[in-house]
Amino acid sequence: LYALATRSTMSISALHERSPLSVRLSDGSVRNDYTIRFLNKAGVSRSFALEVVGLPAAEIRTSGIDRNADGKLIVEVGPDQTRELRVSVLVPATKLPTDAAEIEFRSTDTASGQAASVRDHFIPAGR
Repeated sequence: LYALATRSTMSISALHERSPLSVRLSDGSVRNDYTIRFLNKAGVSRSFALEVVGLPAAEIRTSGIDRNADGKLIVEVGPDQTRELRVSVLVPATKLPTDAAEIEFRSTDTASGQAASVRDHFIPAGR
């Protein structure tokens, strides 16, 4: 009973795309791609704001998803459902780390403020 009463009603996971780990773009910036999976364990639809933290200059991009006023992606997930989203994290050439950098994908329920996060790495191209 305690486990049911205290279980989290959301979670997030990330899978770094392996082929290739990173891509250097024509302007010198570097892109890493990830598959993000949202899990909504609640019995109602929820909206989650997705952001990436850990690299101040990092920008998260995907297609077909709206952004809120803060620039965070807003992901809708149905009741008791999961949703996968392919995202790209871009870092400008002038802000690239010299080595792999730890980043965190943070998902926040826009209604309740409940948050979940997962850590991964950003790999600079050619390393």
